[in-house]
Amino acid sequence: MALRPGFYVIERAHLGKAIQRPRETMSIVAFLRAVRRKELLPKEVCVIGLERLLYRLADPQAAAIVVQQVLYNPPGGHHLRRQGPVVVMPLEYLELLGYWKAGIRRHNQPVEVFNVAWVLPKADANTIDGADVCVSLL
Repeated sequence: MALRPGFYVIERAHLGKAIQRPRETMSIVAFLRAVRRKELLPKEVCVIGLERLLYRLADPQAAAIVVQQVLYNPPGGHHLRRQGPVVVMPLEYLELLGYWKAGIRRHNQPVEVFNVAWVLPKADANTIDGADVCVSLL
């Protein structure tokens, strides 16, 4: 299935099954840096580490809002819309229960770290090949 430009948040276990893993991979820090610097982005990129980054911080909601501002506010938002990349963000844990709960797994148990809407406020639920995917188009 061809993906449209935007953000696709998926549980890591479904990556490669519901959504093909992009050839290019970047950490969340490198991706945000590239957006801020208006660097050329790959057409399809796998961005890893968002849940781990937010897990390690004292205030994950405040940090998630900073990430959101880089992605949506000018100049980052304009840069992303011009380039139109497909950004796949695999997370250790993702579940839709009234809102998109996202986080990590500790001892094979899910630990909620953040609400996906903190980072991607325009996100919507979608199903791709039987997997729940959080999608926010550019």
